Amino acid sequence: MTREDQLRLCEICTQRKMDLSRGLVCSLTNEYASFTDTCQEFEEDEKEREQVYRRHMDATGDIKIAHSTDYKFNINLGVALILLWLALMIVRITIGFRVPFIPGLSLLAGIYMVVKGKRQESVHRKYSK
Repeated sequence: MTREDQLRLCEICTQRKMDLSRGLVCSLTNEYASFTDTCQEFEEDEKEREQVYRRHMDATGDIKIAHSTDYKFNINLGVALILLWLALMIVRITIGFRVPFIPGLSLLAGIYMVVKGKRQESVHRKYSK
């Protein structure tokens, strides 16, 4: 288990302690984590776990919208925007009707939302284990 894996558990443990010179340590031993698979003293802090999860989900993108931490919503919104772009392109090709800026913006926003949703899905999997 890497130090990063240990910290993922330690940052949501009720036994955590922040040492200003060394960083996150165990309040029971006043040392860095030394466990290899699981910590026998681990007690999950539900409130902190939720805050860490939200912080990581919010950090995946800059655009703030309703459901900004719902990765499924963001992926579906991105796909819908890409399909809107495709529909506008078909209309443009078949009847020659042009809508300025909207097709390009919907494609860019759609790609952004899919990428954001995929990053959030990765964070969700990482923290839901």
